[in-house]
Amino acid sequence: MIPKQALYGMLYGLCKNSVIVIDSNQTKFGYKITLFSSIRGKKEVLEAIQRSLLQHSIESRLYEKESKSRPKPLLKISGLDNLMNLCAFMLSCKIPENLLGDWSDFQRVVSLMNNGQHYTTKGFDEILKIKGVLND
Repeated sequence: MIPKQALYGMLYGLCKNSVIVIDSNQTKFGYKITLFSSIRGKKEVLEAIQRSLLQHSIESRLYEKESKSRPKPLLKISGLDNLMNLCAFMLSCKIPENLLGDWSDFQRVVSLMNNGQHYTTKGFDEILKIKGVLND
């Protein structure tokens, strides 16, 4: 298992948080929001990170190949419960707020979705503002 402080550093440096808004005819607003965190690296390193995340109740999925055009391993964390646990884990470390940047914004989007606020106009607009698609 990777020590907790080392795992913080690895996630801070390697993890890419994604908020994707796509067209969907199945939702009230005509859009669907997808959240996930991904880590690229060597398979052995990703397996070690995956085992360590599981120790903190964060489930992830390891892909041997990201895609045909990018045949490199990818560790993907998705699902609101897992993302809530991941954000809580990252925000519990002693990193100053101004250095967390992306993590506090991502945690806000995860929280909005976990509370069902993405189904409201106000919540959806807030997610778009955080994503940078919509200005005040």
